[in-house]
Amino acid sequence: MMKGRIIWMLALIAGLATACSKDSSDLASGSGYQDEYRFYAKAKINGLPIDFNAGENGYGLETDYTLEDSVIIMTGKLAKENQPLKNTILLNIRGNKKVADESSFRVEQSLYPGLFSYRDLSGYITVAGSYDLKFLGDTSYSQLGYNWTFENGGNSSLRSPAPIRVSVSEFDPFKVTLKTDYYGCISEVTHWVNIQNNCDATIKISEISNYGFKVKAISRQGNVLNVDWALDGQEVDPDFVGAISSSLYGTHTLRAEIYFEEGCSKVVERTFDAFNTTPCLTDFWYEKNKSTTYDSEQLGAVELEYYDENGKKFTTFYSGTNGDFEIVSLSPYLENEKGQQTTRFFFEANAILKSEDGTSVELTECFGSFAVAHP
Repeated sequence: MMKGRIIWMLALIAGLATACSKDSSDLASGSGYQDEYRFYAKAKINGLPIDFNAGENGYGLETDYTLEDSVIIMTGKLAKENQPLKNTILLNIRGNKKVADESSFRVEQSLYPGLFSYRDLSGYITVAGSYDLKFLGDTSYSQLGYNWTFENGGNSSLRSPAPIRVSVSEFDPFKVTLKTDYYGCISEVTHWVNIQNNCDATIKISEISNYGFKVKAISRQGNVLNVDWALDGQEVDPDFVGAISSSLYGTHTLRAEIYFEEGCSKVVERTFDAFNTTPCLTDFWYEKNKSTTYDSEQLGAVELEYYDENGKKFTTFYSGTNGDFEIVSLSPYLENEKGQQTTRFFFEANAILKSEDGTSVELTECFGSFAVAHP
């Protein structure tokens, strides 16, 4: 077992300010040396803010790595030095390859910008950045024919097609079009499905005449802030009762860009026939779940721990763990006091964490800067 730590205290920071300075070799090496750099974690626990900063109130960042069952486990712990674990954030990151010994470990294969999965007690692990989408067509009309078209090239004529696996690195959002046929009455609707974000809505068209129609954006998840409407590619503004005035003949396409208070957006399009005052306007719904696979080793997975003010431990390591973890950027950092290599990184996270007694806390809006040691 190899252990080391980087401890940043107020006195140490003060010492660095006078004893350390950047020289040309530091800058040229790209080592990321910063004499004012601080490690921190900010988040909300059940809606209440937490803010831990190395160098303040006795906090420091301690780094470790261990070799267990041929897997390197890298640890960063932001806590008060020489104190029981209270008001503490801890990260364990497992190497994504088994190694014969420490000398064969390659940090660039295990630490990189991108999404990571949380370690799961069940042995099933989420596939980072991958989601399974299940679609369900409208049944407002009987004897309805379905024609699905998916952005990845797939299609289906079933009311509920087989689930589709989508990666955020390829599609986000993911375009899905459903065209239905009810005895010659054609309806077409397209949703750009948000993959990472959860905001969702659809649009309703009613009271169609040769002089216009009424529109409404209907939220399915999230709070609608405002909507930009376009008819056949031209911007239009509904009046105070949601009516759009226009001379309508033949087939038209209405597009809505829907913005949510949560900061995300959703695009929906409908194609309709203005000659049909009672069109068979259909729609579809979908479920989105993170893709999972069985992995007994859980290589490359992250475990996040939080210790509350009483020292009670909450962790993401349980069956059916729920949350997201992403390394935003990273760079090599200074050696720790044991002479071990370290890498610092900025991260974002959210998760449900559970304790041994089954109680849980919700971690949201978490971001910070950590470091871990490694061979």
